[in-house]
Formats: sequence, structure tokens, C-alpha cells
Amino acid sequence: MIVNDFFLDFNKLNKHIIKNASSANRLQQIYEAVGGKFHDENKKIMKGPLVFITGIGGILIENRTDGSYILNKKINTDSMFDIVMSMAGVSSFMSYLNPSNLELSTLGEKVVSQYNHTSVLHPISLNIVVVGHSIGVEHELSTQRDLLHLSRLTVAKTDVQDSPCLTLRNPELLPYYEKAIADIDAIVKSTNSKDKESVNLLFPNAKSSMIMLSGSVKNFLKVVDMRNQSGKEDELIDILNKTNDLLSSLMG
Repeated sequence: MIVNDFFLDFNKLNKHIIKNASSANRLQQIYEAVGGKFHDENKKIMKGPLVFITGIGGILIENRTDGSYILNKKINTDSMFDIVMSMAGVSSFMSYLNPSNLELSTLGEKVVSQYNHTSVLHPISLNIVVVGHSIGVEHELSTQRDLLHLSRLTVAKTDVQDSPCLTLRNPELLPYYEKAIADIDAIVKSTNSKDKESVNLLFPNAKSSMIMLSGSVKNFLKVVDMRNQSGKEDELIDILNKTNDLLSSLMG
């Protein structure tokens, strides 16, 4: 299976796309393969972003029929909590926050939960994939590169963006989005220009995209806190809420 709960097996996704998708409709195939839904029969208008953990510490997760694995060790919510808190315990071990002889996971949980000393979560890193969001909201995440590394779908200079999907939160606007994508598609095809990048920049900020965010659990918590700031786009808040759900599942 490609997706198991909130774990994404990127190796399986890659093999599926190699087998089934052309470069032009690759993002559509990816979105559908991970459970994404469309507003329209043509599968051009995505319903919104999906968020998954695809790696821990840069090591890819493998989904099997009986669950998810990392380095051939089966993982679930309970074991992930133990992994995260054990490393938090290592980070706490040398400090004054280690008052007594405790198991590492117990020490980590105590420092994080009781003392709220979340800096000990810096040694644990995650690789989180977001697919089906708009490039308008992606810009907000791009500004967080001091905290998280961002691997992103090329905005314009790629075949995937020759006839892209759009992301739509409000289904009442579907007819207008369908008209927009049809009109711009027609304009793009009529140009006969070899300047792919300039032509593909005609598509609006609602154009769908895909990214991978990599960074420490502590830095993810910092970025997720943006959802409480006034004035943030609803789509961004949706992504941050879903990311927060992933973090909560790992940290109890």
C-alpha cells in the first residue's frame, strides 16, 4: 500500500507513477494515489491539500500489508512515541533536567510534557510531504526556510505544469475555476512558444503543487504555531492543522 494511515511510502508511490503516469498528468496521478479527491470529472480541480510523514531522520518509511516499517522495524503510534521521546531523553540526559535515573523515553516525556522544554526535540527530524496545495499558499511555507528545508515542484519550467490542476476550497466557485483553467489552457496552447517558463506563469496562484518539508520536530512545532496568527490563509491553516495532527500522533 502507498498510504497507511498518516505514513506515505514514497518508494511505492514512485514505482506507481513510473508505471502509470505521463509527465503531463503526474501530479494528478500522485494526488489520486495518496487518496486525493477532485471536484470535477476531468480531475483538474483538487479539493485540497493532504499531508503525510514519508521519512524519519531522512530514512524512508516502508508500508507493508501488515503495517509500516522503518529499517525493517515495525512502527505504530506507540512505538513512534517511544522513538521520539527516547531521543528527547538523550538530548536531556546531559543537562540539569535529568534529576534521577530514568529510562530514556520516560526522561524525554518528562522534560517535554512536565517541564515544557521542547528544545530537546531538535535532534529528531521528520520528512513530511504535502500534496494538492496551491502555489499561493506554498509561498508562505517557502518563507520558513530558515526552519525547514523545502523540496518543491518546479513552479513553471516543467512538463507537469504545462496543463496543471487548480486547488479549490470552496466548491461554489467550481464553474469559475473550470472556466479559468479551460481559458488559460487554450491560451497556452495557442502561443506555440518555446519559452515554457514564461507561458506557464500565466496560470493563477491556485495552481496545485507538491512539496516535502524536512526539519526537526521542534522547528515543525514552531511553524505549526503560525496557525494561531491572525490573517493567515485558511488553506495554510488547514495544512498546519494537519501537520499538527501528525506531530500529536507521534508525541501523544
